[in-house]
Amino acid sequence: MVKGLANALSYMHHECSPPIVHRDISSNNVLLDSDFEAHVSDFGTARLLKPDSSNWTSIAGTFGYIAPGFSLETIVWSALLEIRKD
Repeated sequence: MVKGLANALSYMHHECSPPIVHRDISSNNVLLDSDFEAHVSDFGTARLLKPDSSNWTSIAGTFGYIAPGFSLETIVWSALLEIRKD
């Protein structure tokens, strides 16, 4: 099951043109068929990766756990620092 999911993500990132970044992989977004093969679902937050971009930062995904010490304030300051670098 895990190998199937890894293959699906590898395909989306490396073999699709343009690459697809899912941005919300969790157990809720992996469906199993009758043979227990994994299928990625819920592409609501997915984005196509632009060929001329190397990275970007944005808040997306399923509401849930945030590690202690990583707050919205940290995210905002990180985003402001990235903007100032450009």
